Amino acid sequence: MPIIQRSEKGIWQNLYQFPLIETEIELQSIHEPTFYNNEILNIQLFNQIPIVHKLTHQHLNIKFWHITVKGKIQDAKSLTEIKTYPFPIVIHNFLEKFSL
Repeated sequence: MPIIQRSEKGIWQNLYQFPLIETEIELQSIHEPTFYNNEILNIQLFNQIPIVHKLTHQHLNIKFWHITVKGKIQDAKSLTEIKTYPFPIVIHNFLEKFSL
């Protein structure tokens, strides 16, 4: 899985995240031909009901997507490796809840 370290200032600065799509409206599907330059074979919504994460100034409605690609993504990490990185609590809880 690819992960990205957040560099911008804020409460999650220097923490890691999965690739992110931020929208004002709820996405029902993702229509992208490639992901990290790899052909997408399948996109599946992981959680139908968004996870609501409350911050002091906003509420985040988070959905996770499982994307299967052709080939390997360069610099991707295994699940074992990912668990050693610091994530925002909402992502950490997701990984723990679904035993990923």
